[in-house]
Amino acid sequence: MIKVTILYDNLVIPPNVVVPGKTLYDLEGRHGFSAYIELGEKTVLFDTGWNGIALMKNAKILGKDLSKIDAMVISHAHWDHMGGIPVLLEKFKISEIYLPHGFSNHQTKEIEQMLDDPFIQRIQSYQKLTQISDNIASTGTLKGDPIDEQSLIIRSNVSDEVLLLLGCAHAGLKRPLRIARKKFDHVTTICGGLHSFKNQSLLENYVKIGLKKAYIGHCTQHYDIFENVPEIELKRLYTGFHFKI
Repeated sequence: MIKVTILYDNLVIPPNVVVPGKTLYDLEGRHGFSAYIELGEKTVLFDTGWNGIALMKNAKILGKDLSKIDAMVISHAHWDHMGGIPVLLEKFKISEIYLPHGFSNHQTKEIEQMLDDPFIQRIQSYQKLTQISDNIASTGTLKGDPIDEQSLIIRSNVSDEVLLLLGCAHAGLKRPLRIARKKFDHVTTICGGLHSFKNQSLLENYVKIGLKKAYIGHCTQHYDIFENVPEIELKRLYTGFHFKI
């Protein structure tokens, strides 16, 4: 089962949403994105938002242990997706770090300097589809506008669901979906920021080949496109949003 918890998004959890046993009023909604993914074989942090202190605070309130992160995947080198890296690496040992291809050499060196334990230092960047574990893969870095970006593909280990996780979809939606379908045959759920995507006919075609759910937030501009396709289960992301597939 894939469990996804949004630790960082522009919006904070709506006041009418009740999560038993948790105090949610102090969650911070800030511009940026971060998702905590739990799958039996691996715990992955996808992006970090821009403020690491806010990220850690939100994770604590939501009961997500950042010390259990096995891998950190950064979608692209915009500050609102990778600004929390220094704070995280000061506090936690993360054994695998997947940066997008073309990440600044200076940024990479700064990260390497924070990984003083040779047994956990594993920084990788790829242009092509990259296996992270049995059920998790990166699309590889895809050419985007104004910046290249990688997305994460996750297959549930208990169902037929496949999730495509996007930072901002700067590389569009068509190519990540094509790669994900080539890897795992189909995609049932997309989650993350979709920036300027507004191709309704393309979205309708995705529905015909298996897309069922769209959980979108952060930088997404054209929610109406998704609202116009009633076959899709549409939900707006916020800090504290969580789902299982």
